[in-house]
Amino acid sequence: MTGEDATAPAAEVNRCLVYCRIRPDKPHDYEDGASRLLEVARKKSIVVKDEKTYDFDGAFDNTCSQEQIFDAAGRPCVLHCLKGFRASIMAYGQTGTGKTFTLCNTKPGQEGVVPRAAHLLFDTVKADTGRSYTIEAQFVQIYRDNLGDLLSESGRDKVDIVFDRDAGVTLPGSTTRAVASAEELLELFAEGDKRRVTTATAMNPESSRGHSALVIWVTSQPADDDAA
Repeated sequence: MTGEDATAPAAEVNRCLVYCRIRPDKPHDYEDGASRLLEVARKKSIVVKDEKTYDFDGAFDNTCSQEQIFDAAGRPCVLHCLKGFRASIMAYGQTGTGKTFTLCNTKPGQEGVVPRAAHLLFDTVKADTGRSYTIEAQFVQIYRDNLGDLLSESGRDKVDIVFDRDAGVTLPGSTTRAVASAEELLELFAEGDKRRVTTATAMNPESSRGHSALVIWVTSQPADDDAA
């Protein structure tokens, strides 16, 4: 693999895009004579054992940076949202493959998609002096076929999912909080993250047992709107 392979191009967000990341190596990966099985080709393909090729919208090798991941997969979604469209980012993979690191890591210099998206969102809206913005957030978790509110004290309150033709998918009963900065949004995320249901597995000492979703609502109107 080469450094060039580590960067996948950003694509226009007009459909579901699928990216694949090979997680960074771990010391035990090559114990007992094991060898690497995957390689990135043409920035968009994963080659398995030089035999089978799987194509994606972008592919990242084990040397790629968090910034490269965000620039290709995260930044376009945030900017798409600020144009008035719905956008979402989901991580899927086996336990221990780096989903939490890719999305949620907060270590300086290795921030994941969530903190980078929070800062990009607020940096962009603050720079837009022509519009007035309101940003609100919800944080929920699907666990044992129930949708719970991670911002409630128990983290287990039942939340309904409702589809409205005009409003789209809404979560009536879920705690909704207004946030005025990236720091406030990340504090809210950290609060809810502590209430997620986790348990130890052979591959991950803190594996999540549920699926969580951080929902951010962005509303804007002209700054000189008399109704503001």
